Amino acid sequence: MCVDAYRPSPSSVLCVATSLVPERSVSTITAASSSTTTTTITTTTTTTTFSTKNYSNNYSSIFLRRLCQRRRGGQTQGVGWLFLIFLTLLLTPSPVLTLHLYPFNSTNGDSATERTDDGGSGKINLAQPFPFFGKHHDKIFVNNNGAITFFNDLRTYRPENFPLNNTPIIAPYWADVDVLVGGTVWYRQTVDAAILRLAENEVRNYSSAFRKFRANWAFIATWDRVGFYGAINEGRERRNTFQAVLVSDGALSFVILNYDTIEWTTGSNSQGTPETGLGGNPAQAGFNAGDGVNFYEIEGARTESVINLTRKSNVDIPGKFIFRTDAPEIEGFCSAAGSGTLYFSPSSGSMLGGYEVSITGPCFNTTSEVTGLLVESNSTLPCVIESEAKVRCIMPTDVFLVGQVTVALVVDQRLWNYSGTFTLVNAAQLTLAPQVRRHTPKEWLARKKVNVTWNPSHLPSSEQVLVEVRAFSLEDGQPKLSRVGETLTVANNGGELSMTIPVFDTTALAVIQIKAPHSTINRVPLVHLVRHFPSSMEQRLAVRWLVLWLAGWGEKESELTSLTACPCTLNQAERDLGRWQVDPLCSSASSAAHNCLYRGSNTYECLVPITTGGASSSQVCCYGKDRELLDVREGGGGSMVERYNYRLQGNNTVAWFSYLLEDVVPFLHCCEYGTSRSHCEGFRRVRAPVSCQDYIPPVAAQAAGDPHLVTLDNLSYTFNGEGDFVLLQDISGRIVVHVQASRAQDTEGNTQNATVFTAVAMAVDNETDVVEIRKDQEDFVLVRVNRQEVDITDPRTEFRGITIYKNGTDNDTVELTVVMDTVGISVLVSVTEDLLNIMVLVSSRELQGKLRGLLGNNNNNKSDDFMARNGDIISASSSMREIHFLFGMTWLLNENETLLYHPDTSLLSSSSAPTLRNEFVPVFINSLSNDTYRNGTEELCQGNIQCIYDYQLTGKESIAESTKQFNARFMQVVSEIEPVVRCPYVDQISNGNRTLNGQKVGSIAFFSCDDKYQANGSIALECLASGSWNDSLPTCQRVPLSTDNPALLYAGIIGGVGSFFLLLVTVGLVCLIKRRCTSRKRKPDQTSVGELSVELPVIFTGPDIPNPVFENPHFLSSN
Repeated sequence: MCVDAYRPSPSSVLCVATSLVPERSVSTITAASSSTTTTTITTTTTTTTFSTKNYSNNYSSIFLRRLCQRRRGGQTQGVGWLFLIFLTLLLTPSPVLTLHLYPFNSTNGDSATERTDDGGSGKINLAQPFPFFGKHHDKIFVNNNGAITFFNDLRTYRPENFPLNNTPIIAPYWADVDVLVGGTVWYRQTVDAAILRLAENEVRNYSSAFRKFRANWAFIATWDRVGFYGAINEGRERRNTFQAVLVSDGALSFVILNYDTIEWTTGSNSQGTPETGLGGNPAQAGFNAGDGVNFYEIEGARTESVINLTRKSNVDIPGKFIFRTDAPEIEGFCSAAGSGTLYFSPSSGSMLGGYEVSITGPCFNTTSEVTGLLVESNSTLPCVIESEAKVRCIMPTDVFLVGQVTVALVVDQRLWNYSGTFTLVNAAQLTLAPQVRRHTPKEWLARKKVNVTWNPSHLPSSEQVLVEVRAFSLEDGQPKLSRVGETLTVANNGGELSMTIPVFDTTALAVIQIKAPHSTINRVPLVHLVRHFPSSMEQRLAVRWLVLWLAGWGEKESELTSLTACPCTLNQAERDLGRWQVDPLCSSASSAAHNCLYRGSNTYECLVPITTGGASSSQVCCYGKDRELLDVREGGGGSMVERYNYRLQGNNTVAWFSYLLEDVVPFLHCCEYGTSRSHCEGFRRVRAPVSCQDYIPPVAAQAAGDPHLVTLDNLSYTFNGEGDFVLLQDISGRIVVHVQASRAQDTEGNTQNATVFTAVAMAVDNETDVVEIRKDQEDFVLVRVNRQEVDITDPRTEFRGITIYKNGTDNDTVELTVVMDTVGISVLVSVTEDLLNIMVLVSSRELQGKLRGLLGNNNNNKSDDFMARNGDIISASSSMREIHFLFGMTWLLNENETLLYHPDTSLLSSSSAPTLRNEFVPVFINSLSNDTYRNGTEELCQGNIQCIYDYQLTGKESIAESTKQFNARFMQVVSEIEPVVRCPYVDQISNGNRTLNGQKVGSIAFFSCDDKYQANGSIALECLASGSWNDSLPTCQRVPLSTDNPALLYAGIIGGVGSFFLLLVTVGLVCLIKRRCTSRKRKPDQTSVGELSVELPVIFTGPDIPNPVFENPHFLSSN
């Protein structure tokens, strides 16, 4: 059988029984992954050995109960279709899982209770308080009679009904145990990492609500093969083995109950039968708060069916129960309250849908029919019940939404009052890492044979797959996919297909869908991978479509206006995250073959605005390999106004899709793949180029090390306050960034008279979520959004008004950048083992002079940066003591003001409380003497005063080195965002040519005139430090015809007359041919493109219609 406790997530591993495992045996377990891998887990005597028990005779596998198909118009369709390339998996029924006991007995460090009837352990002082029914207990008693108490020993052998007064109790199996008949009661508290990981994984696996739970303490009590009082004859052979595991992180607490063997229910003094241990007043199982009101009894407790606890569960493992115990009411891993919150694992996924999501929260009847409902789109999620506490669903593929959406459940055709929030991620984030690859993409034309490959392990349950090509279109703003050509059935084992591209009617994008066929009632198709490609069509259809489409496109472009200047250099742009983000189509960090394909041949990286704005309000800034801004008028890519931001949705706009159709494709048609220069010039008239004239870079500030700060106006100082502080806020208090400063520790863990930043939180009131980043001993870094822990695994994660980027870092550092989208502020947080280093960049011009806090005023005047909270200003040359008490400590926050989350301040001593720490006096930096420097200070710090300070106080090279490196990085950022001078773009001149070697100071623009023209003005212009050219543009004037040479004059007259007669002959021939052609009668089934009643847009300056883009092989050159 398989052991489920090692599953990394509820949905990622499905255990498959390979053989029966005898009780307490060393076992090898094979787990088949639903994605790609097969994992073998082996337990040996050198590691942890678990007691396992086979319950396959008691529970059969849970079969899926629904056909995961949807009916539309009387026809059955699969749930998976969508933009790009799809792979489809199968959900399979979960096998029976088996119980394991946590390791116990003396070899694992356990102590045994006294071997007396009704005895116990006596008082056990806990290493940390255990939360139970809303209270915290610092001592515990393990009682032989199957119970754990908190106030005193439990000498009562006869179990009682709950509730009870003054007796808070955990009762795994409260009955009349007699260890003199047989058995031992073991116990220990532990912080062993393996045990803590095992316990927290059990908690996480069975409820998505606690997927971030991290245990830091556990207590294990085991009643091993214990007998009952008064047993005689065969009754003395009946034994019970059960276990209680208490686990906590200091705030949350859980109790895991494991029932391995239950053979008796009642002692003889409780009217049980001595020969059997049955009858009478059976055992109690559950929890009692001790207030006479609150309690929880496990189903079957105090009845004869309590003997069946080995067959029951609230987590779908027979014999195992898990309960949350810190709240005022005991909670299992599901709620029967009738209303509440749904929890999802994963908590986010692609807007394209088709993947598996586990949902927990309510309790389910395993015979019910369950479907999910995505409220915003009224879309259905096919679901199957996995256990009483969990369902697995497939996210629908017909949504086309991004951001947070509400998911509800429909159970037995009735809408339940449970709902939760799921995040749909923009498909643009998937484009730079294609999981399905097109080979020789230049050959992807209509009726051409092409090759596509995928990873067959993504479809492990299917020997064959179905492959379809679908045309994507927007009709009245609504997305539509239509199958083109035949459905192909191919073998999945090779993951490769040769296919012929079908002929498309009217489309600009196409989709390949690869899925497993619907086969049985208990399988759900699952779309897995996505990828799009531009489509191609026949010449006749292409011309008709191109004329209609470009005409409609041209009518809309007069609305577009330029937004703001682009950064002049890529260095500036990459630091200006408050305003700009990397274009998903063109990133220098991408290794994809198709990267930057749709941005022009000279493009190295592009950026787009961080704000979505509305229609007619976006732009793109593109840069070459020299990291200079490209001008689109030079060809090969560049910066221009655009209609849509790729994140914009609503009002007949589909995120990412509308952007491709209205911005990317027109540029390709007119400028990259067309043959007429006039077409691209017309495009640029409605999609104006964007320059970097008038660009103002952001300003930077830092808070690093022990904390050393540099304000937004470049004033440096050190502040060692303890508590929660305002790092930055605007004068209205709408924009806030708060930090937590905690006492620093030396290499021995001793508290020092200095502080470091250990957490930061930020928000824009009523506009964004609240994001907190905290140094964490277990996971290194902890991220909370609205006080709920979240996983940041993707390079980019979006929340309401907030975007979090996960930067590439080494093993010793985790780095996140939080962008407050609406206000132009980015906060870079570098998390080390010891502290947080923080860098803030403010891009918004509107915030100049309107900020306050530890980072100053942002008014380009450092003399008034030390402004206290009440408005008083102290001199910038004040002593560190004056800065500490008269400025820094005034920005201390009380518990009602701070954004930082302190989940249980009652557990904190007054010395570590988060507020009101004015009594703490740190070591001030100007009190250090180089005579007392630690050995190695000069070599380590190389004169960096912040590094020296940190090393003297903590003795930690890691802190000092981190401070030095982050300060150097900050100085580099400051240099990169310095304003630069660039001269305006110089265009070509009429009847001449221009050669330009750049727009930097010192760049030269050379001009030359065509034959028979001469220059009027300077032919070489230089870019000056003032940002202007040293002269005006020259003009090319025609060289006048000379009259001094009669021979030349006569030759010119004769040539003109000859040309006139030649023109008359040509016109006559054209008219004759035209009359002959138009006299022929057209066949009834013929159509003429020229007769289309369409007014061409202004971009077509000539009478010719361009050759269809779809004939150009470069149109499809992407992977």
